[in-house]
Amino acid sequence: MKQPVLVFEHRDGVSILIFSGKLMNNSLKEDAMEYVQSEIQNGNKKFIIDLSLVDILNSAGLNTLIRVFTITRNKGGEIVFVNEPSEVVTQLLTISKLNNIFEIYTSTEEAINKLNAQEA
Repeated sequence: MKQPVLVFEHRDGVSILIFSGKLMNNSLKEDAMEYVQSEIQNGNKKFIIDLSLVDILNSAGLNTLIRVFTITRNKGGEIVFVNEPSEVVTQLLTISKLNNIFEIYTSTEEAINKLNAQEA
């Protein structure tokens, strides 16, 4: 089984979490939450989660995304999702109705522009 991977990037004042592989357990939840909390403590409150490289997502993976989303919002941050996920991931987001809660943009640039426009 392809292990999930989490990569962190910064672009134009936005922190980006890129998940890839099979997001089917909570193995990345603590890393993602620690990163978000650290970034917020350092004054960075704009986040993007990129799901385009996620092959499979289940309830444990959804739990990771929900926890990161919740902690970001509770700490006064803003978080959006980018890049259309795979069909399987899209179906799960639709079935769980999370597609109505998560803002999903088609590109990182579009998401960065949206997050930075909120400051103006």
